[in-house]
Amino acid sequence: MFKWWLFGGAVVISIAWTWYRGDKLMKARERLLKETTRIENIPDEDVYKLTYHGGIPKIPQSQKINIALTDEYVIFFNDKGKKEKVYFSSCHKIEKIITRHDPDLKGKSIVLWGPLVGLFMKVKFRYYIVVEYNDSNNNANNILLECEAEKHKALYAALNKRLKNFRRELKLTPKLG
Repeated sequence: MFKWWLFGGAVVISIAWTWYRGDKLMKARERLLKETTRIENIPDEDVYKLTYHGGIPKIPQSQKINIALTDEYVIFFNDKGKKEKVYFSSCHKIEKIITRHDPDLKGKSIVLWGPLVGLFMKVKFRYYIVVEYNDSNNNANNILLECEAEKHKALYAALNKRLKNFRRELKLTPKLG
């Protein structure tokens, strides 16, 4: 006869182990974020978490990524510790792109959905920021970042402001020799 309390105990132990490992990983990610921003002297309001779709040679895959803004460069780093600095001196342009995806109503029964069609099939907007720059191999490259609806305006404004400030300071500094 099978003892159900053994099975229940095994389930409780596996849930506790999963929670422990997940908590440990989350704390390690927070430590990495704090350590990176502490070393570079970056305040918390200049750190953003968003989706990265490519453009940096050291981080080739699409993934969730943190970016931190400084006056001279932008640091891109993931949860595993890989990071890359993109200096504003190598940036050419920063653009904002918004795409709209209408729901595909072809093949959907309006009779079945009725007036509820607007609840389930909504128009979706996706917000992107594209940074054109010369990468570490001195090739023209683009970084594609996907932002949330609330964050994209603030991030775009902060990136654009820092790029303009850097270019303004570059024009004001006297050239020697």
